[in-house]
Amino acid sequence: MGWGWDNTVFLIGDEYVFRFPRRTIAVGSIRMEGRLLPKLEEYMTIPYPKPLFYGEASDEYPAPFLGYAYVPGDFPIGLTEERRALSAETLTKFLRGLHEFPVQAALKCGVQQDHRNLTDIASRKVKLEGFQSKVVEHLSPEESGVIEAYISRLQKDRVLAVNALLHGDLHFKNMLVNENGIVSGIIDWGDLSVGHPACDLSVAGHCRIRLIISLRLWLSAPFYRLKAAIRYDPPSLMPLYVEEYENSTE
Repeated sequence: MGWGWDNTVFLIGDEYVFRFPRRTIAVGSIRMEGRLLPKLEEYMTIPYPKPLFYGEASDEYPAPFLGYAYVPGDFPIGLTEERRALSAETLTKFLRGLHEFPVQAALKCGVQQDHRNLTDIASRKVKLEGFQSKVVEHLSPEESGVIEAYISRLQKDRVLAVNALLHGDLHFKNMLVNENGIVSGIIDWGDLSVGHPACDLSVAGHCRIRLIISLRLWLSAPFYRLKAAIRYDPPSLMPLYVEEYENSTE
C-alpha cells in the first residue's frame, strides 16, 4: 500500500493490513500500538485499525510487526471547503473520546509523554521562525504580516501542563473519508503520546476544516497550528470558524 517514514504497509486481500517497521525507532511504536489500540475501542467514535495479528522478530524478519483489520476509505483530497467542514463535528467527537482515555493506562502501555516537546513554546517559536524564513517569498505581504504579528504575541515559554492521550499525527493522510467525503477512518497511530489536547488540533491547519477553538485552548499550541498552516496551507491562517471544541456535543 505504501511506505511511511518508519514502516512499510501491505494490504492483504480486502480484509487485513500489515505494517512492518523498517527503522529501529519504529519497533517501540509497533509494540505500543499492539498493547494500546485494542483498549481504545469503547472510546472511539470513528473506525480505526484494530490489531489482530502479532508477529515477532525471527530469522525471516528481524523486527516485530502487526496485522490490522483493514479500514476502507480514501484520503480527503480534492474536497471543497464545504464538504470538509461536514466532518468537523465527527472529528470533534472523535477527539473528545480519545482524550478521555485514562492517561495512566496509556503510560502503562508504553506511550511516551510529550516526547516531541510540543508544549515547549520557546523552542517551537525558533523553529517556526525558521519555517517562515523558508516560505516568506511565497507569501503575500498580508500573510507575512499576520504571521509576524502572531509570532510577536507568543510571550510564554511553556504552557500549563494538561495531560491527555493524543493521536499525535492527525493530518490529512492519516484520515480516510467515505463516498460522501465524510471522515470514516483514522489510521497510523505510531505517534500516540500523552500531552496537551490542543496538540491534536493541528488537523485544522492541515485540512482547513473551519473550527472555532477557544482562545485559551488554541493559543496553548499556536506554534503547532502555525507550523501546519505555513507548511501546508497558508490561507488557513485566517480565523477558523465552527463550534468550540471545548463545548462539543456528545
